[in-house]
Amino acid sequence: MKKSLLLIPAALGAAFVGGGLVLLEKTCGRFQKPDFFDPDVLDREAPYKKEESLAARDWLFRQPTEEMTVTSFDGLKLWGMLVPAENAKGTVLCMHGWHGDWKSNWLCYIRFFHDRGYNVVVTNERAHGRSEGRFITYGVRERKDVATWVKWIADRFGKDHPIFLAGISMGSATVQMASALDLPGNVRGIYADCGYTSPYAIMKSVIESFGFPPETRKYKLPARPLLAYLNVFTKLFAGFGLKDCSTLEALPETKYPVLFVHGLADDFVPSYMSEEGYAACASEKELVLVPDAVHTRAWFVDRPRVSEALGAFLDKYTK
Repeated sequence: MKKSLLLIPAALGAAFVGGGLVLLEKTCGRFQKPDFFDPDVLDREAPYKKEESLAARDWLFRQPTEEMTVTSFDGLKLWGMLVPAENAKGTVLCMHGWHGDWKSNWLCYIRFFHDRGYNVVVTNERAHGRSEGRFITYGVRERKDVATWVKWIADRFGKDHPIFLAGISMGSATVQMASALDLPGNVRGIYADCGYTSPYAIMKSVIESFGFPPETRKYKLPARPLLAYLNVFTKLFAGFGLKDCSTLEALPETKYPVLFVHGLADDFVPSYMSEEGYAACASEKELVLVPDAVHTRAWFVDRPRVSEALGAFLDKYTK
């Protein structure tokens, strides 16, 4: 009888740990995306931009590119690719979203930046694709990876070479968080498309609005106790807390101009998060809200408006 009673706390402890590790893996585990250049993947994942993506792919295959790696502050090998422009007037560093990659998020932007005379550096963020890492940290550690990439660009092209940071979704939150770091002086501005405010805020929003896990949106669960539970495991195993960093803490400290873009019909990261970031930002700033655009699609829904704002932003702050 006593042995049976002793088994109860052991079983509860095992369930607590096992459930937490499963939750950690679902939310922060390493992600390997299928090859976006495969037409079948384009059909399944991006039918709204398949034709444009294929044209961008064919154009990119004709360009000289250079693959490289850098070592993160915590010893991970991070992969990136440079698309050089002749007599480049600057370089745009592009950071992709959660469970994304540079092809799915940035392929259709690369030619835009290149045609305007900019080198483009695209990356796989930690724990994605060819970059090392066991856990995704929602911008907390990735913001320091931005600083590593910026240093690589500054060392490669010189201290007076203009650098712009560009991010979509998690990448947007990441570059906003990085804006408060001590970056090289040639960083000129930030393009922030549909970014959230903090790891905790986006997880709470997704759970309360759509259910969990986010890729299935199946189960309606109470957000606060679930996130308190998850936070124990992110701290123990992934090295970050869900409230460790926020764009709303970084943007009041930034000295870099920021162009915020967000779709008003965003079905994953609510547009009020960019509005909050815009309100908190202490530097020069602009906010473009695109009606009818869901998550990451403002560029495709209203290309003329977004590209005009982005082009003007680059021109203004390059000079």
